Amino acid sequence: MVLPELKYTNIEPGFEIIYAPFSDSTAEIIKRIILEILYKHQGYDNRIIRGTLLFQICMAWQSDYSSILFLTDRKMRDMIEELRCTSVLGSRICSTSGNKGGYFVATRRRELLANLMSDLRQALTIWRRVKAQKRNSIKAFAVNDFEELTQISLF
Repeated sequence: MVLPELKYTNIEPGFEIIYAPFSDSTAEIIKRIILEILYKHQGYDNRIIRGTLLFQICMAWQSDYSSILFLTDRKMRDMIEELRCTSVLGSRICSTSGNKGGYFVATRRRELLANLMSDLRQALTIWRRVKAQKRNSIKAFAVNDFEELTQISLF
């Protein structure tokens, strides 16, 4: 694999950060690494926390390509979300939040459905808050400047 051109940024004298923007092929390799790691964490009881997952992705990259990967937590989560939506293997990826949170691959249909229901409850909670906040903000500003929000619906 040919890595993209490296760019250098000086952050202070004597230190510099080397980074390479992700090409499509780099992103696909990272997603493959994510799947490989997550499939070692099957079932809720074997979940992996985000920080550990991020660390393992970067270590796997360094081992395979002898270079350092600068992958942010946000970018990793975006890639996981993309895998969940676009890949049969990724569709089994589940997550939990809180201090016992983490990612895992569902081993049973029931485990996946429970995770999907949890996500739907969270989405509904957010939707209710947005609806109430919009209603109260119209009162606060004494004008309905939020007409574009009336077009928003869940489905």
